[in-house]
Formats: sequence, structure tokens, C-alpha cells
Amino acid sequence: MHGLVCIGANKYLRKSSQPMTDYELFQIHMLAWVYEIFRASVNIIDDMVDNGDTRYGNKLSWFKNEDVGMVAAQDSLLLYSSVFSMLREHFSDKPFYFTMLETINKFFWEMNMGQSMDMRFGANFRKTRSLSGFTVEHHNMLGYKKVGYFMYGPIEMGDRKSVV
Repeated sequence: MHGLVCIGANKYLRKSSQPMTDYELFQIHMLAWVYEIFRASVNIIDDMVDNGDTRYGNKLSWFKNEDVGMVAAQDSLLLYSSVFSMLREHFSDKPFYFTMLETINKFFWEMNMGQSMDMRFGANFRKTRSLSGFTVEHHNMLGYKKVGYFMYGPIEMGDRKSVV
């Protein structure tokens, strides 16, 4: 779904009124896949950290599969690494390449900060039922973990291609 948001954002934010060429369509579809693979890598670790049984309520978390277990952490790293390989292979000659690398790193950092706060404050709240120490900054970071990841991320990915 987020890949489709990336494609839609590109079509909406595109600076040209000309129809996309087959190559441009391939490129935006590749960026959409890059974002989906990035999301998958983050989701695997998120499910492991939260010990989640399912993803989206009905799909068994990857690490919960019988023959996967903790190997899922390595799978997550392989997926994350493949994001950079795909970007390098398909976009290293493009003017927005470095910006795309920075964008992915920014998303990853923000997601990790949000997950860290989620773990720290979530565990404290479950034990004490107290929100002492929880600030507006923590709230904003946790909010960005969700909003940025679900909406801002794919739109920014789609917009990066539209500047070309």
C-alpha cells in the first residue's frame, strides 16, 4: 500500500505535464519497491522487539514462523541492505541519489528513535501506570514514528523522483 502512495505522490507532484515514459514509470515503481522493502525490514524488527504475534491483525509475524525464529533479525538486515543496493544499481547516476540515501537514513533514524521511546516508556507505563517523565517531545517522536512512517515517508520518496 505504501508503495502505491509513493507512486501516487509522484504523479501528483510531478513537475511535467507530459505522460511518464516507460523508463520513468519503471523508476518510480522501483522507488516504491525500495520503500516497501525498507518497511518490511523495519516491521520484522518491530515485531520481534514487541513480541508481536501478528502484523496487521491477521498475518503471522515473520519471526513467529516455525522455521524462522531469531534468524528474522538477519533477514531484516538483508532487506535493509538490499534497499541501498537497489538505490545504487538503479539511481546512482541520478541527481537525487544522495538525497534518497539521506532520506532513507533519516526514516531509519526516526523509526529507531520512536521504537526506542515506545519500548522505554511503554514498559515503564505498563509497570507503574505513570506518565511521569513523558514529555511533549516524546509524544511528537512517537507520533512521527507512525505518521512519518505511514504517510510522510512514501510521499517524500515519490516527491524525490518528481524533481528529475
